[in-house]
Amino acid sequence: MSSVTTYIMGDVRRRALRGRINAYIEGNLDDPDLDPRAVAAANNVSVRELHRLFEGGRTVSEMIKMLRLERCRRDLLDPALTGVPIYHIARRHGILHNSYFSRVFKAAYGLTPRQLRRGGVAGFPSTTALC
Repeated sequence: MSSVTTYIMGDVRRRALRGRINAYIEGNLDDPDLDPRAVAAANNVSVRELHRLFEGGRTVSEMIKMLRLERCRRDLLDPALTGVPIYHIARRHGILHNSYFSRVFKAAYGLTPRQLRRGGVAGFPSTTALC
């Protein structure tokens, strides 16, 4: 096998593994124990290899955090969920600590979860394109 063929096959494998890992993360965002160690174990790779797959972009932890925040943001803007307490929404997406949730949400969106919900900012920017 030529070195080019070997490189291409390795790249295809890495992309396939990254796709499986992304799907695993998205399917398990509600698990508060989801972290790089859990992701690596579930996908039979080392934590080091997992981090290597994410080089050049968001880290695994950043991806998990931003996807969780995006799901929370979506739920906070959903009129059907107006009666659901904010902390329930955060917990539904794997975020257990209210002060942490408020702090990282505000850092990501410029508003606290309560401010977003009260203002109902339609068309508020999404982070999913950044993940």
